Amino acid sequence: MGVRFGRLKGGGKSKVYIYRPKIEVLLANGSAQAFIAKRYVQYDGG
Repeated sequence: MGVRFGRLKGGGKSKVYIYRPKIEVLLANGSAQAFIAKRYVQYDGG
């Protein structure tokens, strides 16, 4: 068969999905995407 590469297919929700209404308001008010990412996305640098 072989190894599949890339993202897995499926309907899993992202970890930031619970913040979606807040994120949409921030975007509508002109907040930068980088600001929103720093606020809601957990990034470990790896």
